Amino acid sequence: MCGFLFEFSFSELSDIKNFKKGLNSISHRGPDNINFLEFNNVRMGHTRLSIIDLNQRSNQPLTSNNLTIIYNGEIFNYKEIKKELESKGYKFNTKTDTEVIVNSFDHWGKDCVSKFNGMWSFVIYDNKTKEIFASRDRFGIKPFFVFKTPNGYIFSSEIEPLTKFGYKLKINKEYISEFIRQGDPEYNGATFFSEIQELFPAHNLIIKENRTIESYKYWDYPRKNKIKTNQSSFLAFEQLLTNSISLRLRSDVDIALLLSGGVDSTLIAEDIKKNNPGSLDRAYCYSSGDKYDESKYAKKIADRSGISLFSIKQTLIEDNYLERLSLLVKRFGKGLASRSVIPVSCIYEKIAEDGIKVAIDGQGADELLAGYKHYHLKVLPYYIKNLKVKFTYELLKDLIGNGVLKNIMLFYRSVMPEFMKNLGRIIIGYEKFLKIPQRQLSSKYNFLNCSKFNIKHEDPLNSYLMNQHINGLVYLIYYGDIISMMYSIENRSPFLDHRLIEFAYSTNVLFKVQGASNKFALRKNSLYKPVKNLLERKKVGFSTYISNEIKIEMISELRNSSIYELGIFSKKLKKDLLTNTFMKRKFEYILFRIYQVHLWLKIYSHAIEI
Repeated sequence: MCGFLFEFSFSELSDIKNFKKGLNSISHRGPDNINFLEFNNVRMGHTRLSIIDLNQRSNQPLTSNNLTIIYNGEIFNYKEIKKELESKGYKFNTKTDTEVIVNSFDHWGKDCVSKFNGMWSFVIYDNKTKEIFASRDRFGIKPFFVFKTPNGYIFSSEIEPLTKFGYKLKINKEYISEFIRQGDPEYNGATFFSEIQELFPAHNLIIKENRTIESYKYWDYPRKNKIKTNQSSFLAFEQLLTNSISLRLRSDVDIALLLSGGVDSTLIAEDIKKNNPGSLDRAYCYSSGDKYDESKYAKKIADRSGISLFSIKQTLIEDNYLERLSLLVKRFGKGLASRSVIPVSCIYEKIAEDGIKVAIDGQGADELLAGYKHYHLKVLPYYIKNLKVKFTYELLKDLIGNGVLKNIMLFYRSVMPEFMKNLGRIIIGYEKFLKIPQRQLSSKYNFLNCSKFNIKHEDPLNSYLMNQHINGLVYLIYYGDIISMMYSIENRSPFLDHRLIEFAYSTNVLFKVQGASNKFALRKNSLYKPVKNLLERKKVGFSTYISNEIKIEMISELRNSSIYELGIFSKKLKKDLLTNTFMKRKFEYILFRIYQVHLWLKIYSHAIEI
């Protein structure tokens, strides 16, 4: 797990001082080594967080067979691929997965990525052909940002380095407006900067010697249900999950578990206890200190597994809330939709203080196996159509008990037409603060011509879940990477193994939900029954809030902010900031977002053209 900075120029490379500034700005991603190499019109920089093969021989940029690589991520099945390459005559000088990627590319070419099980963003420069090959993992677990300069391209693991090259960047006002409205708009790779976009997940990128650039999608989601839901399929899924967890325990440094006390992280803990005992000895959780606090359940699971549990309390977060939020905006290079990033950052800070370099979490299971109750509204038609009378009754009873109106609102927030969403924001009162009308984000910011995923599946539930996976989870994954790497910690998520995802999206409704029981495949896991009594409870998320004292500070700063120069806010915003409007609970989300735009303008004023 590392950081990289890559520069390609059609003419002359930039001032080396700017490149070094950019590379140093991501030293938190790799505090163990920092280095760069230069080849003609190419410059490759890397900051290393040593996880596999801690020896300096594995530092990057790394060259093998006339191929030089800079790489961020982990190929978890690298040992198996290495063994296959050795059988074909390849020799290895290191024990790292980085060299496995280089030799895989040398042998299989661009198709090598289909063999990788893991998370990655990498760039390979061919010293003979002068061609450049880059790739991002299937689900965008590892960030990959592209800055289109007047003279070429700059690639980076984060946005901040791209602002260090002396260019004045244009503000993507359209995207910022949609961020304020929606938090996380439908994914299209755009950023707050018009000239910076993401390389889409599951995409390769090639720059040829003739300087043409192309990107293409190398993987996509299943389209049909090819796996029958029965005991054999539940067992096969369990075996895949066990293997996924085992692969993600490969490390030459200590590992910790993020343990919420929910189904996903609990099963990971139980699986490790059974199949890889002694692989970790500590876990971390968040304690909200209110009626939604689940840390007591996490404690019981930790005690079962014989591991120590460390809780981060909400009260500790209030002390430096705005200072912490400012650092987060700097690292993300944009605003954050979720307030939960604040306590999550505190958890990773504690993990780093304890000297841990790797953390495992349960991210991705909800979008895979219908983990939220409002997903069940897509299940109901299947039950009715197939005369599942008992399941229909159980599901309706559960929806009513959990607040049917709330679930309907959450469901339609995802599927309703844009004009209906806009109407909802008008009713709440959000639209009155914005000048730019609500619209679909323009494709002009997709200058790499990346292809979107096709989310049409023969199964309506799978289509819906895939949409959540592509347009919702992608942001949560990004949050997880940036926050963990702020503190030099590698984050690993067993449920983001592509084999599990291909399997789950090739099964029907009953694999995921039976009656009112969601994540049914996990409830059929042999490790579930011993902890069933701890898990059969209502699902809750992080309980976070913004105190009145913090709101007052936010409002005070916004009254004299430069955000009004953007031309996207109405006069109503400035007027209402002089009243107590934004102290109301219903305006908490939009206040949180607008304030982050204010922070972003302050942090990146040196690189912005207004």
